[in-house]
Amino acid sequence: MPIDASIVLSLVALVVSLAALYLQWFRVKGAIVSLINDEKQEQRTMLLPSFSRLPEITRQQFPEYKEKHSGYAQVRLNIANVGDRIGISEILKIEAENPPACSTVDAIRASYYNYNLIPACDMRDQIVVLRNIPPIDSETTIGMTIKIAWGGANPRTGEYRRKGVIERTLKILLVPSEVKSLVSDS
Repeated sequence: MPIDASIVLSLVALVVSLAALYLQWFRVKGAIVSLINDEKQEQRTMLLPSFSRLPEITRQQFPEYKEKHSGYAQVRLNIANVGDRIGISEILKIEAENPPACSTVDAIRASYYNYNLIPACDMRDQIVVLRNIPPIDSETTIGMTIKIAWGGANPRTGEYRRKGVIERTLKILLVPSEVKSLVSDS
């Protein structure tokens, strides 16, 4: 008894359809959020002498702070979600490394928005503005400690469910924005 090719093709299509149905509806992974910034590699950023030198989009998002030092730097945190549902990241703490004998007036501070929604299988940038940075003459490396909680919505109740915490110390290389001339004027 010969088997018709259309029956075999129909059975293969049925198996593929059932497998796709299982993977898409019954085996859904929730949000899996991670911080992409590398701890070992220095992240270069320009030290800007005033708030007006920040990019326009950053000036629209953050207010100008009146502090002792007028230096600003912008750092981007790259946050990715490899899960099948929307993820939520919450920045719990960002602290910039300060010199040992630094008073609270001279401390480098960080400004950021706490929450970020990351769509499924997507990546988002989170802007952090470092402010109150004293003027520097050469490239300087500072450390920035980050603590981010992440999670997603419970598929049945819709309530937020925290799944993990990411803690990292990133190295930020501050480069002065004034480019010095390579040829000396003599």
